[in-house]
Amino acid sequence: WERFAELGKQLIQMEGVFVAFIGTSGDSDYIKKIIDFMDNTGSVIDLSGQLTIADLATLFKISTLLVSNDSGPLHLAVLVGTLTVSLFGPESPQIYGPLSKNHIVFYKGLYCSPCLNVYNIKHSKCKKNLCLMKIETKEVLDLVKNLL
Repeated sequence: WERFAELGKQLIQMEGVFVAFIGTSGDSDYIKKIIDFMDNTGSVIDLSGQLTIADLATLFKISTLLVSNDSGPLHLAVLVGTLTVSLFGPESPQIYGPLSKNHIVFYKGLYCSPCLNVYNIKHSKCKKNLCLMKIETKEVLDLVKNLL
């Protein structure tokens, strides 16, 4: 959560940038924690638990960019043509990554990654998430700033 919060905090300092957080109602406490860390300047909105799939597709259509982990919303954003930046680690972007020219993947390809696969029924005992921790906030921020 700290890395998403830091990324968001840096982005809302840019002129004309607004950040929206999505998720289920079960994600609301997690998202509130991120937003509180960001020192919300009014450029951040929490949409967790408030959107239907159709609403989410509409949000993506009017958005400039989505930054996301490997998830269903990522694929929906790609489907509607939104520029996306995704963070892969436990899954392989070669297998599960979106096929789009408007898509940029961060993936470190560590020796243990991908650890989720059909052979282990997509269950891993990994608790460290080194594959995601190796993705530095600064490298994502620099790319996003370039794209915006």
